[in-house]
Formats: sequence, structure tokens, C-alpha cells
Amino acid sequence: MARLTVREAADIARRHPDTILKALQRGELPGIQRVRAGRWLVEDEALEAWVNGVPQQQTTLRRLHDHRRG
Repeated sequence: MARLTVREAADIARRHPDTILKALQRGELPGIQRVRAGRWLVEDEALEAWVNGVPQQQTTLRRLHDHRRG
């Protein structure tokens, strides 16, 4: 399972990077963001499912900074 940057995901999906970014921000495409306003990473399997129209649960959207201890 590889993690891709927004640009890499856009190249593979043949979409504009802004399309990938908006899908991540809306929770349509699961991704990982380590810090608020940081770069997004997308798992290649999630990207493939999104491109093929397989429904994704918004709960799979993870921001690692949300899981830090108080």
C-alpha cells in the first residue's frame, strides 16, 4: 500500500490536482493530513476505488493532528 501526494494521485487518476484536493477536503476521497493545513497523502487503493466510483465512507478521512493527546 503506497501513499501518494496530491500531484502523484492527480497524475495517476488523470485529474487536475485541484480536483483531488477538493475531493480530499470534502471527504469524498480518504486521505491523511499530518498537520492542519499540511500536505495530503492518499493511499493508492483509496485512489483506485475513488476513480472507479466505489463509495467511500467519510469516516475514513483521517487527520493525524486530530488524534494527538490534549
